[in-house]
Amino acid sequence: MYDIAIIGAGVIGCSIAKELTEYDIKLAVLERNIDVAMAATGANSGILHAGHDCETGTLMARFNVEGNLMFDKICQDLDVPYNRCGSLVLAFSQEEINKLEILKTRGVNNGLKDIKIIKKDKIYKLEPNINQGVMAALWTPTAGIINPYELNVALMEISKANGAEYYFEFCVDDIKTIHSDKKRYFEIYSSKGDKIKARSVINCAGVYADKIASLAGDNSFSISARRGEYIIFDRPSPVNRPVFQVPTKMGKGVLVSPTVDGNFFIGPSAQDIQDKSDKSVTLEGMRTIKAAATKTMKDLPYNRQISIFSGLRAIPSAQDFVIGESVNNFYNAAGICSPGLTGAPAIARYICQHIIQKFGFIKKKSFITKRKRIINFKSAPNSQKIELIKKDIRYSNVVCRCEVITEAEIVEAIKRGATTVDGIKRRTRATMGRCQGSFCMPKILEIMSKELNIEMKDITKFGGDSYIIAGDIRGENYDKKS
Repeated sequence: MYDIAIIGAGVIGCSIAKELTEYDIKLAVLERNIDVAMAATGANSGILHAGHDCETGTLMARFNVEGNLMFDKICQDLDVPYNRCGSLVLAFSQEEINKLEILKTRGVNNGLKDIKIIKKDKIYKLEPNINQGVMAALWTPTAGIINPYELNVALMEISKANGAEYYFEFCVDDIKTIHSDKKRYFEIYSSKGDKIKARSVINCAGVYADKIASLAGDNSFSISARRGEYIIFDRPSPVNRPVFQVPTKMGKGVLVSPTVDGNFFIGPSAQDIQDKSDKSVTLEGMRTIKAAATKTMKDLPYNRQISIFSGLRAIPSAQDFVIGESVNNFYNAAGICSPGLTGAPAIARYICQHIIQKFGFIKKKSFITKRKRIINFKSAPNSQKIELIKKDIRYSNVVCRCEVITEAEIVEAIKRGATTVDGIKRRTRATMGRCQGSFCMPKILEIMSKELNIEMKDITKFGGDSYIIAGDIRGENYDKKS
């Protein structure tokens, strides 16, 4: 019997797990996928929003501003790279300037202390490559960028170190409320028939959160899926920070933004869809992104385009986050669309405080507070590189040439739980470069086969039937008589 079961191991679920494992409890985290960061967390813009876009008085506004302020300590403790580079919202007309004034007022009402509208001379000093014709911009220096999937991995690792137990490929199929010997608890069943018992459940199931809530008897909200498509470009980035256009009712619009790792992207599109598993990339979506991004920057280097992808946002029927206890001992952290990444630590703290107060859990006398990321050989000083190679010769073997990722880093990622090629990618950036794994994939499969003690044909890209090797072909061991 677990004290608490969290359904969903995205950035929200793992943020809550991090908070709860500081207390003397037994915690399970259930995830439908084979790894963390495989849904909304792994496919979003990675922006730490300042907090001017959300309507004042909403949970979105509250947790956006509170969460933003928490990231300095979180990233320091978990050794997660981030950059408080600020953000710009551009205005190309007087009508759009009027909208900037509304956003500024909203930001001040939401609690922002450093937000202002700047003129074109200041804008072009900050971003010299954007289009001419910009009249003004909203400048928020507290905004920033982060790798959401790397944060998610770090949150999982620290919570596991403090006792959380993770169950992957556990797709929740049913929840039963059990009354036995004056005790009330939940039985959670997977689609494979596995069962977990827990006194309390926290629903962090993304686009499926309404289904999970319904299984527990809560039909108070619904979730729809909104697909956002992106285009990723190779380094260097022509912008120094996220550059937005004036937002619309469909979201914050198409932006041009750098990543923490130095490349950049344009997107997302915004299309409401019926199929909550449809993460396809469409010709229409690509055209929409390119046309919208041209308003910000005309001469985008499409010859350096290296990848396209899409992600799904969970859009709540209430048009606000759905957070708190609904059914007795069943808590929702649902409808977490943008700015959910920024709000994650504040949402986790809020949920945790309510649960601790209700159940009276005691804080542990000691728990692990810091975590170190996998050593990045590429960015290490030469003196450290020499020492690393002396300790482990595998640091001298560069496997991914685009990102300069060594065999030692890949092995460490496997030791930390990566079982798929995408799991390696999220932890090391191997296959994320210009060739997108064309060169390094065979070597990565070879290393994974050796370390995991499985055949290469059984390795997948992201779980399920995403096998990379289809079968054997004629080679040196080919039997001519067969």
